[in-house]
Amino acid sequence: MNSVPPASTNASANSTMNLSTGGDLKALASHYNSQGELKLGLSSTPLLKMIDGYERPFYLYDLKGLRARAKIYAQHTRSAKSFFAIKANANREILKVLREEGLGCDVVSGGELEVALNAGFKADEIVFSGVGKTLAEVKLAFQKGIHQINAESVPELVRLQKVASSQPAGAQMRVALRYNPDVNVHTHKYISTGLKENKFGMADEELSEALALFQNGQLPNLTFVGLSMHLGSQILDVSSVRDGVKRLVQKSVELRSQFSTVDIIDIGGGIGIDYRSDSYQAELTLLKIYEDILTTEIPSSFKAEAEPGRILVARSGVLISQVQYIKIRNDRTFVVLDAGMNHLMRPALYQAVHRVLPLQKRSSSVRRYDIVGPICESTDVFARDFEMSEVVEGDFVALMDAGAYGRSMSSGYNQHHLPEEKFLAD
Repeated sequence: MNSVPPASTNASANSTMNLSTGGDLKALASHYNSQGELKLGLSSTPLLKMIDGYERPFYLYDLKGLRARAKIYAQHTRSAKSFFAIKANANREILKVLREEGLGCDVVSGGELEVALNAGFKADEIVFSGVGKTLAEVKLAFQKGIHQINAESVPELVRLQKVASSQPAGAQMRVALRYNPDVNVHTHKYISTGLKENKFGMADEELSEALALFQNGQLPNLTFVGLSMHLGSQILDVSSVRDGVKRLVQKSVELRSQFSTVDIIDIGGGIGIDYRSDSYQAELTLLKIYEDILTTEIPSSFKAEAEPGRILVARSGVLISQVQYIKIRNDRTFVVLDAGMNHLMRPALYQAVHRVLPLQKRSSSVRRYDIVGPICESTDVFARDFEMSEVVEGDFVALMDAGAYGRSMSSGYNQHHLPEEKFLAD
């Protein structure tokens, strides 16, 4: 089985897509060929061809489709510098593609910072976010000389200054203050991060305390460059993003009169996809609205920054698994896979649903299944009452749109092996 990514060039990703007008996201959709074999987007290789020597579930990535998606995203975000949220997927080859397409990297740990540097990102292309940066992580950020730290609290600012003062004379760090605008983005409560009840960012009172530290000269080694926010993840209603950006801009304009160094507005990421379908037109509509927010709400006198994750990589990865048993009980039919919540955590954690598609269609008949894994937990369920083409023991399936928060959240629970990561051959 091919686990080495194919050679690729920027030109090869253009294919027949009209990228000059925003691209045809639909061309990247999964589909069955005339032989009933499942394929992904621009690749000519049926996924069934990738299971030779199969031993256990693995992630399979479409790098050509990823590159095309990155181009489409870039066309709608020209007015912002984007830093890929590496927490979504830290695969080295995926990072290489995104780096080649002009993105920087957003990290939330020292480990992610090291992964980004090892993947070829320059230090000045890296933003360090996250609510609990350790002393060792802060020291690493200073030593590497990264582009920016998004600070979450007054105690963090104190720690940053303490570390800075222990560095060689003149050490400076660009710092944005993460503002919590108390905006509800109507996503799952576990991934909503812009409300005052959440642990993230600074509300107005703490923001005032942080600004006072800068005004009073207590943070001489930190350069205050602006405000950042991150409202949540899997956002499908971007009107709430507009509300957050408006508050961020208003606050930034006020601060610029006090701080001449304020020049960036960082709006975070979080734009989602429709996991229940290949709803690419809706996805393109989201990007167009997002583009309008960037161009109409943020004054040109500021530099816009964003940290996309899922919107870039989710569609470009699938989890390949094999049917172990078909288990019938009364009115329910369970499809028991060898993949479980240890391989793909989102359904158990967020009650998320990933489409499950057979790699080879047996017939046009459709059955209703409960699709489950082997883990000794009742939460180990991928989908209930899910309509799917009929499968039998030994068949292979793909859990779709698993390129974001799939492999990066996997574990060895029940002492299972971590899933490998492989790449389509073209």
